[in-house]
Amino acid sequence: MQEMLFCKAACYTLILNSVICGLIRWFHMCRPYNLNPSYFYPSRSLVTVSFLCYLLLTPYLLHYGSPDTWLFTKSFLLFFMPVFGTIAFRTFFFGVTSRWIRNYIVLLIIPISIFVGLFVLACIGGNTIDSYGGWAEVVVLLASSALAVKLVCTTRWLFRMITEFVRGEYSNEDDFPLVFAKMVIFIPFAAWLLSLVVFFVDSHFVNACYFLVMTVLGLAITILILHPQRKDCEVITKDIEKEAIDAKAVTSRNNQIPSSVKDNIERQIRDIVEDERLYLDQKFNKTVLAERLGTNRTYLSVVFRERFGSFYCYVNTLRILYAISYLEQHPKATQSEVAAKSGFGTTKTYAKVKKLYEAGELR
Repeated sequence: MQEMLFCKAACYTLILNSVICGLIRWFHMCRPYNLNPSYFYPSRSLVTVSFLCYLLLTPYLLHYGSPDTWLFTKSFLLFFMPVFGTIAFRTFFFGVTSRWIRNYIVLLIIPISIFVGLFVLACIGGNTIDSYGGWAEVVVLLASSALAVKLVCTTRWLFRMITEFVRGEYSNEDDFPLVFAKMVIFIPFAAWLLSLVVFFVDSHFVNACYFLVMTVLGLAITILILHPQRKDCEVITKDIEKEAIDAKAVTSRNNQIPSSVKDNIERQIRDIVEDERLYLDQKFNKTVLAERLGTNRTYLSVVFRERFGSFYCYVNTLRILYAISYLEQHPKATQSEVAAKSGFGTTKTYAKVKKLYEAGELR
């Protein structure tokens, strides 16, 4: 009886903690990071949904003695950790393309079907699994192992990226959260291995202890990711704040700038940025351009808003066009090579901007 209460309490604690962490992750964004959440919190939606997925463990609280419910409960993290780890790493560090999502969904069809079937049986709380002998557990292990292969591949790619940055093989490290990557790279795979051990031990008590470990880990990760894990957050934050100040100043000064001055600034921008290809410099920003032109950021903001849409769209459009041209000349070039040659800090940024450009949203 005491063991049952302890196991249920551990499960309830994990569920409650996960829901709270999910809500905090969704609603909590410190200023000024909330001005650009897609950059600072690229996996925010995924993390929120992932935390809420722990609600699926509720049948364990209702049907503790059911073999069907027990199989689903001890299998939950075997399915969850590989999927979460793979998508989280892909979203945060690499950028997820629509093609990759389609391919991964196809890969997930069979495991998801098995997972859904186990969940339905867990909700019913019967003893259907026993009629299949040990085959049900074999199927679970095979499905989970298939998902783990993708996690291993993704972890290996991230490890290679970390190694390349450490060795200085990238010309710009500003957009890559190196310290954060080192901290989390092996967590999903380690959690999956631990889930595998718990599955084979087949003990409610051991599973409850594992739930408590995951509760602490979930809380720790939530606290860690509340602050954006970017190397140069302070620099980017200052740029965001400057943009906000410029936007306010644009309204008051827009009508005070003669058209001839705007025409001259526009011509100078095109001459310097396009002819000298400054956009290929990964560290090129509006401050650098203002210094080259000998004008202030407010004037630039007015001109960019009227003539180009925005500095971001103008520069990244030029980079994407260059990337397209580079690919035509070098069809065997890798995505990371194209990104670096075109002025993008990472392949993630390149993939994101390319997607916006192809959708006609880069304006």
